[in-house]
Amino acid sequence: MTFDSITIALIFALIGAGIYMAVELIKQKEIEIINSVVIFLALYAVFGCYELISAALVGDPNNLPKTWREYLGVAGVVGVGLSLQHIIKTFKKVMAKSGSAEKMP
Repeated sequence: MTFDSITIALIFALIGAGIYMAVELIKQKEIEIINSVVIFLALYAVFGCYELISAALVGDPNNLPKTWREYLGVAGVVGVGLSLQHIIKTFKKVMAKSGSAEKMP
């Protein structure tokens, strides 16, 4: 069975969202579905933005504007940065909530 890049990205995002849901369930004893969906989409976006960066590095400049590589590269870097920032922020919230809940008598 061969996997294309979209299949790999979906599997990566599903595994990441599953890990997040497991951590959230263990730490908070409940799951907020919207956070899991956003984590899935952010992980999927990281893979898509990686492909943008890759296209910027090896694309064909003959049929696009002169600065197309810069646009794609910057869009990819910004997309990866925003996605990773959201993933880290969401995980920190889960970890902080569980820490404050454990301190209560």
